[in-house]
Amino acid sequence: MVLADAKLYYYKARVYDPVFGRFLQTDPIGSKDDLDLYAYVAGDPVNKTDPTGLKCTGSGKTLECHMDDTGGLEKTKTGRQQIKDFNRAYTSAVKRLQSHPDKQVTVTVDGKSMKVTAGQVGGQLYNATVNGTTKTSKDADMDTLGGPATGRLQGGEKIVTVYRNAFTDGTNLSDAITHEGLHMVPQESNLVGYGGAAGKFQHNHQEPYNNAATDLLNGGGQ
Repeated sequence: MVLADAKLYYYKARVYDPVFGRFLQTDPIGSKDDLDLYAYVAGDPVNKTDPTGLKCTGSGKTLECHMDDTGGLEKTKTGRQQIKDFNRAYTSAVKRLQSHPDKQVTVTVDGKSMKVTAGQVGGQLYNATVNGTTKTSKDADMDTLGGPATGRLQGGEKIVTVYRNAFTDGTNLSDAITHEGLHMVPQESNLVGYGGAAGKFQHNHQEPYNNAATDLLNGGGQ
């Protein structure tokens, strides 16, 4: 997004100044990617891009994914550890899904089914916007906007919100983010239709999606 009046670029987690070729805020993940906390793509904007202000890059063993917006979690020691825990689980989930992309599961909710592969879910998660928050939710540990159950967003963006309670109620974060990835695949429209999620589906999909997430992470099944 271009901030025209200021001649700056908004990259979700930070703001980029093209005149100086640097971010105006420090990297929320610290020095993990670069000792220069204000650097943009290691000082090589001609050949590299970083559309979120963070990085989800590489493949296989070199793949790493991070929250795009840490949502205030970074302000406390506990929150910073939670960010690290999530980033580790997020990266692990996408790596595991990419390691067997053709593995397929069938997910059935209320008599309707969809078939989905590990590669499809991993691809969606790789490209998703993932935001943390200090807020809690009594209904979910995470939720997703932009999939068939909630309706398409402009540009096809998928946005995951990770609530604070995801870190305090014993949630398996890799399973949970993979569950959210299932909400992003277009086949979900077979279950609900775009924008068609009702209370019944929201309740009844939980166990089948949890089981499918575990199966996909562990190698899937037919």
